Amino acid sequence: MLKRPTDTPYRSFTVGYKSAGVFSEAVDLGGRFGYRLDLVNEDGNTPEDHGHLRR
Repeated sequence: MLKRPTDTPYRSFTVGYKSAGVFSEAVDLGGRFGYRLDLVNEDGNTPEDHGHLRR
């Protein structure tokens, strides 16, 4: 999905829980000055032995 600048202010905040104990937070901001900012954080344990995700 393409993230394009918007003519009107755009704000999206998401908090979630993914499989295997991975938590996720996301912020998506856009505005009429030609900007679009998308930030995502994921952290948690994966199904593999001693697996951990942090990005």
